[in-house]
Amino acid sequence: MDTSSKPLLSCGCAAMARKKVANGPDIWWCIIHDCGEPVSQPNLSGRKARCAYFGKPVKVSAYNGNCCNVCKGGDICRCEKDSNLNLWFFKYAPDKPYDEYYCACHGCD
Repeated sequence: MDTSSKPLLSCGCAAMARKKVANGPDIWWCIIHDCGEPVSQPNLSGRKARCAYFGKPVKVSAYNGNCCNVCKGGDICRCEKDSNLNLWFFKYAPDKPYDEYYCACHGCD
């Protein structure tokens, strides 16, 4: 799947899946909020995103090799990256100091 053109959706999330539409093309979709309405691309220059578990204990037992190297082996998640629609489960939060994403510090399948 080409993720270079993933849109931001009205729920604030970057699209994370494609939904098959009867008699139509597949559309980008948010699996968390059941949303598929694209909105205009925000300017993410200079913005940072923090893991949803930033400052919280890392679930070491759930680590399966997909976690970023920032909190790998640590006790507390300290993951922060430049905001980008291609971050896992990215959520744009224009009214907050940081956008949000998931670094896999609590495991993933």
